[in-house]
Amino acid sequence: MKTLGMVLLLTVGLVSAALAQDCVFFSEYIEGTGNNQALELYNPNEYDVDAGDLQVRIYFDGASEPGYVVNMTGHVLKGENGLVIVHASGDPDLVERGDIVATGLAFNGNDAVELWSLTAGRQDLIGEIGVDPGTSWDGSTMDRGLERHCRIRCGWVDYSMLAFEPLSEWIEIACDDWSGLGFHCGAVDSDSATWGEVKALYR
Repeated sequence: MKTLGMVLLLTVGLVSAALAQDCVFFSEYIEGTGNNQALELYNPNEYDVDAGDLQVRIYFDGASEPGYVVNMTGHVLKGENGLVIVHASGDPDLVERGDIVATGLAFNGNDAVELWSLTAGRQDLIGEIGVDPGTSWDGSTMDRGLERHCRIRCGWVDYSMLAFEPLSEWIEIACDDWSGLGFHCGAVDSDSATWGEVKALYR
């Protein structure tokens, strides 16, 4: 029985790990001054993902329906790599980093941002759809940036049972600091490493 139990535990662990590798998620969020808005998507899988199946949906001021949608038809999210979406009127240095330049990527700190798959539904969510938190989510999403913890392997898809708390999964960065765009830590096991040590491997 002990052997069978160990086999079952190992099997469940392997299945969970395999499922986790199928995720695509937000790895960086920039909500800076003016039109300095950007999002980074990350694909932790070894294989490429057709980004044409994905949309970024912006829900403004507590709306329950998206007010702006970014379609990614024609783009590929390469394996163990990122894809950066930027506001077309942002700082020239920020715009230059974008793989997709979107004229309406004008989210503020109190808006919800969703990563949606046309075939599989929600993949990730920043904020809560249908909820207006005031000026920002827990004081962490206005005039600043967020980088996803390296331990996060999948997006968060349901806040119905738990309120969105950015710093439980994200690291706060300074306003208008987009130096990390395109350099997510990815598949590294970072439990015993600092963010800087891990991220340095990908620069």
